[in-house]
Amino acid sequence: YQTRSPATGRGRLLVPLSDPESAPMMLKMALAIAHQEHYELECLHIVLVHRTLPPEEATVNVTKGKQLLSYAEWAVQDSGISLHTQIRVAHDVAPTLLEVIKQRHIDLVLLGWRRPTITPGRVLGNVVDTLLRQSPCPVVIVRPGKTSQFDRWLLPSAGGPNSKMAMKLLPALMTLSENPRVHLCAIAPTDEGKARLRKQLLRRAKSLENHLSQKVTTRFYIHENIAEAIVHLGEQYQSDIVVLGASREGLFSQVIKGNIPLEVAQNSDATIILVQHNTLKARPLESAVGAMESRGD
Repeated sequence: YQTRSPATGRGRLLVPLSDPESAPMMLKMALAIAHQEHYELECLHIVLVHRTLPPEEATVNVTKGKQLLSYAEWAVQDSGISLHTQIRVAHDVAPTLLEVIKQRHIDLVLLGWRRPTITPGRVLGNVVDTLLRQSPCPVVIVRPGKTSQFDRWLLPSAGGPNSKMAMKLLPALMTLSENPRVHLCAIAPTDEGKARLRKQLLRRAKSLENHLSQKVTTRFYIHENIAEAIVHLGEQYQSDIVVLGASREGLFSQVIKGNIPLEVAQNSDATIILVQHNTLKARPLESAVGAMESRGD
């Protein structure tokens, strides 16, 4: 099953839809990004069948998929955004997503993620992990929290391409709030280099204020456990959204060594947005932030 609209965008955003509860939030975020980047939307629903059955021969029920895609069509109507939809029957989610990314020339993936687990072999963990490690385009993972608001944002500042990618998307996502409040924080395990880190934090805040056209509050925090510190700050500021960079190694492959995004997601009630840069073409905002990073900010 598939529908196609005119190819009017300068790029394409893939939004896999599987969960009716998170679909409204995912589509709100997707539309905000699509408006800013002038992207088309590609909404996908995957129906899994047993490995012993050839997907092209399996009898499947596509009612849930059609309902989700109908909701997407309703959400996108009157937005001016071109929407393409499809239902695929497959053995595995992750390889199917990678196949669609290649076939449909996807520029960015926005993927929903339920509360994490470190249990080996769980499908959703494998999907997120595989996409973060193998996707040729940038990936944004969204773990919905207990609130659907977009008012209070916590941005742990780490620098690098993932932070640049997050800053690139923030202006679009903050249109989802009438009065967004932004806390930019730097967390260090020791006092060493405190003055330099504080200076970097203030420079990043100034750059972010210029791009968002609003005030950014800063906080420098010393704590030996970075993930624990992020969770604490999120609770202190009653953050609705926490934005983090995602490691190229994947979320679930580094659990023994400790993984900041995974630990935060397990212990925070906020919506977690994990951003991985990969190869998105440079745009004016990204170029400006990249120039800031090259100066050592």
